[in-house]
Amino acid sequence: MGTHYKHMTMEEREVMAQMHWEGTGVSEIARVLGRDKGTISRELKRNASPKYRCYTPCRAQKRTDARRAEASRRGRLKDEVIRQYVEEKLAVGWSPELIAGRLGMDHPGKTISYEAIYQYLYHPTTEDREALIEPVWKNWTGT
Repeated sequence: MGTHYKHMTMEEREVMAQMHWEGTGVSEIARVLGRDKGTISRELKRNASPKYRCYTPCRAQKRTDARRAEASRRGRLKDEVIRQYVEEKLAVGWSPELIAGRLGMDHPGKTISYEAIYQYLYHPTTEDREALIEPVWKNWTGT
């Protein structure tokens, strides 16, 4: 069975920063924290100060929290052509799987996953989502 990802804690970041400042290598930091060395390397690169290239745990945590908050606010189906296509096909009862599979044929170079369509459908900010879901539901249940 594979390993499960968990976000780094503030305590782990503090240990990592101290060890890194002392000159400890990425592999040794990873061993001490029980993490993959790629995780440590990525954390140091991703959350270091862009200007000074130094890693501070508090700022790293703030950057992580900001990215996580922003990820929750991303708009769904920003591409107008894809959004319109998805809404048209949902209106006639196509499933998200069918829409995702067919999009590239009807609009070469455009792609979307069926999961993204489901997220769009069930997101509380999607306008008229009940109206979009109804034809798909009727087609699926045969009612």
